[in-house]
Amino acid sequence: MKYIVTLIFLCITIPAYGLDDSEVIYQIIRIHEKSDFNYALIDDYEKTGTKWGETENVIKLFKPIKGNHRIIIFRATFWGLTARETTELLHDILALKVDENNIIEDGLQYTLEMAEPPLALDLYRLKSHGIRLKKGLKLSDLKFQNFLDSDRPPKGVLDNVYNFKEQF
Repeated sequence: MKYIVTLIFLCITIPAYGLDDSEVIYQIIRIHEKSDFNYALIDDYEKTGTKWGETENVIKLFKPIKGNHRIIIFRATFWGLTARETTELLHDILALKVDENNIIEDGLQYTLEMAEPPLALDLYRLKSHGIRLKKGLKLSDLKFQNFLDSDRPPKGVLDNVYNFKEQF
């Protein structure tokens, strides 16, 4: 039995270890209707973000407030290189704000394991707007920009299934 479990684990993890960044899949984990981004908090972060010392503070940026839009939260899990140059299982979180026609209006992306200061090193904000949300949409098409102007934008593709139903 131990060997079967080990074999299953290796069959799952070995292919994932060799994934190209463009093959990282962002899956929907939550949809917030009648929501919006907390722009007061985002603006504060853009002004003073390098002073934010806890990952938990960055996560607050992904918690929507009441509004007139839909906020879709995605998560990607993949093997990647950390700031310490070790390969680890990483988790990205992506929040997209869309209108009633699934047109993307804003977005944020962050790697949860990037706890080394400054936290803004791996926090990205959407710079292109007006793109329709669709299955297989590449993050590279969304033109994310780092809060510190780092030149390592997030990569991956969007999945559209949530609670066993296609959402867009």
